[in-house]
Amino acid sequence: MSAKLRIVVAAGLSLCLLVGIQTTAHAFIPYGAIDESQKLHLIRWSWASMNDANNDGDISGPNEGVEYMVEGGDYGFTDDEIDTIREAFDVWQDVPTAAVGFQQMGVNQDPLGVGSGVVDLINYIAMDAVDDPYSAGLPAGALGITYITWSVDDTDFMIDVPGMPIQLQVTPWQILEADIVIGGSTHRPAVPGEDPEYDLLGTLVHEIGHFVGLGHTPLNNLAVIEFFGSTALVEGPAVSLRDSSALLRRVGATPTMFPIVFLFDDGLGGYTEGGATLAPDDIAGLSYMYPRGSQDGFFTISHEARTQTRANFPSAPITAAHIVAWCDTDNDDLTPRVPLFSTLSGLYQSQPLMGGYFDLIGLSKVIEAGGPPFRATYTLTCNPLNDTSYERQAPATGYDINEYFGSIDNGLTPLDPFFPSEVFHEAGNEFDIAKHDVGTPLVFDRDRSAVVSVDSGKTLPTMLPALRPMFGDPNDVCPLNVVIASLGGASQTPSALRRLRDDVLLKSAVGTACVDAYYRVAPGLARFLIDHPRAMAGARTAARASDWILADMRALAAVIALGGLLVIALYRYRKGAATLAVLLLLAGLVCTPAQARILDLNDEEMVAMSDDIVIATVDSTTCVWVAFGDRSRIMTDIALTITDTVKGNNLNVGSTLQLRVPGGRIGDVVTTATEMPRFLKGESVVLYLEYRAGYGYLVVAGGRGKLEVVQGAKNTQYIKASSLEAQSALAKSAAAIAGGNAKDGRVSLEDYKAYLRGIVKRQDKK
Repeated sequence: MSAKLRIVVAAGLSLCLLVGIQTTAHAFIPYGAIDESQKLHLIRWSWASMNDANNDGDISGPNEGVEYMVEGGDYGFTDDEIDTIREAFDVWQDVPTAAVGFQQMGVNQDPLGVGSGVVDLINYIAMDAVDDPYSAGLPAGALGITYITWSVDDTDFMIDVPGMPIQLQVTPWQILEADIVIGGSTHRPAVPGEDPEYDLLGTLVHEIGHFVGLGHTPLNNLAVIEFFGSTALVEGPAVSLRDSSALLRRVGATPTMFPIVFLFDDGLGGYTEGGATLAPDDIAGLSYMYPRGSQDGFFTISHEARTQTRANFPSAPITAAHIVAWCDTDNDDLTPRVPLFSTLSGLYQSQPLMGGYFDLIGLSKVIEAGGPPFRATYTLTCNPLNDTSYERQAPATGYDINEYFGSIDNGLTPLDPFFPSEVFHEAGNEFDIAKHDVGTPLVFDRDRSAVVSVDSGKTLPTMLPALRPMFGDPNDVCPLNVVIASLGGASQTPSALRRLRDDVLLKSAVGTACVDAYYRVAPGLARFLIDHPRAMAGARTAARASDWILADMRALAAVIALGGLLVIALYRYRKGAATLAVLLLLAGLVCTPAQARILDLNDEEMVAMSDDIVIATVDSTTCVWVAFGDRSRIMTDIALTITDTVKGNNLNVGSTLQLRVPGGRIGDVVTTATEMPRFLKGESVVLYLEYRAGYGYLVVAGGRGKLEVVQGAKNTQYIKASSLEAQSALAKSAAAIAGGNAKDGRVSLEDYKAYLRGIVKRQDKK
């Protein structure tokens, strides 16, 4: 099979980009994609990959589970580190409600095709050691990276084995290969006998979460504290969970899939890596993707988030609203609730107009806290991911919401983070997420098999009848919504009309004018229908007729569509080109980004880690295949001209700088490494650079180490965060610049250079 019939996807600490639309999002955040039939596929390992040797449904045996190999030798893992790898896999394998297992097949030395553009079906755990001749090029500030590969169609797949290519029939949407690369310098002692800077177990547990198909989550229970002269993200015991030995232990609530390193304070003066254990949200995700046994201990809350509005204007669905379930984890009304589960509205929506629906899947029905188990109660909040703070469930990570915490419109639609946070209350919502403890507590009632209010005993449909969303205002000024709500059931008509609006009418000026005219008359028409029962009855009849037509025409439409697809496929085949699946793929390229687990670095740390800091202009970008042992990987070569320097004597003004960053596209094979900065020809940038012998210059901390220079009024140049990845860092820089120079949150290039040079000067004196 040619390269055109597969996608090579580098997947790490982020979400997938999706094609199509889906009505709901999920609690936790798995990787997934939506095919041309609008069907959601979770990207995960198949049961066959689990190698159930004796077919007993249990994959915990010594020769069972997903196979992987470990890098050994002079630049690979030591025996003790290999034991840590096994321990990290066991953290996930020991989840009792999830059927997932792993087995180590052996130790192998460099080189293997980690993250390559060619599939060899070897899952490889590699160490990017100091002076490693086969370095994966992890920049400073990055701890690990995971690459995932899968196919998008059911077809023969050519597996590249040196000297013996194998043709294999593969099933789409299943993981074919996953590789993990760990940074050696950050996980090994700088001085023999001392502890390493970062915990290998914590990084591995996090990366294995990606290995099984889970992405990042913004959910956290963290506080920023002073820690040995610096700041650190820390949380204490928050919830009780049973370990693999069935012992009840107090653990944190922040998932290991939170993207930034954090610590766990055991309350006894000890600090450990917070990501080394699983939180309830991690367990819910793994159990949903790989269910084992009864899932009766979990339940789901589903609803909608919309905007606030005013008279005669319809409310709109909120895309990427962060929905958090706050749990009473100790059965004590006097202690604060803990953020235990979360999701995003419209997580799998490609069209923001339909992005307000959400599902909180995997909420625990029962909680333990050392005494008898008790029913878990939850209050729900809705907040924007606006980099406000960890406490407000909007961590200032500097991440692009689309690429790290959401999958909206292939990451191309800018999201509006400006809507008020709300706390659900059956008598009327409260504004401000800080009031999460005063919301209506919800509990799963086993007798009624429904989610009910602890206060009133009402079910969710009773508390939120008809058009009322859980957050925001109802769209009661749209005649269609009023009519469908009066039918008391599901209808295909709204989605059909929305597709007509979005895919046809809004594509032309005349159609857009018609849509605008409709929304102008809609409020009055909606009120007319509500006030006139006969008119409402006629509208309901028309809606039922529409549904009948849509239902009866489905089979005919499917036949017509299939015939059309066959004609196109045969035509494309005759021309010797790619299949229709690839054409659909290229219409909205499906790929998950690869990112490294990153550190929370301030400006002083970034400057200290940089050998050079420069301002430069991008002259060209070229994607190339680069040999990696007996494999190749797609890289992008960047040529830049230096226009100014802030730190370092190695790069002169007017000289040319050559960078090589992972990722790119050659033909139809794509590798996206989102943690790495992206460059466009002609743009002016500020770069924090680290020089690594044998590799050249790397951008420190990936996207965190690149800022864009833009032209403002009166020939003034300003600094801008590229792709939002460095937005949080730039906001902190603006706040640190004295004299009020950062007006309207903007920082001039001259002020920024002076600010950085001041840091360089202070550090040089030490």
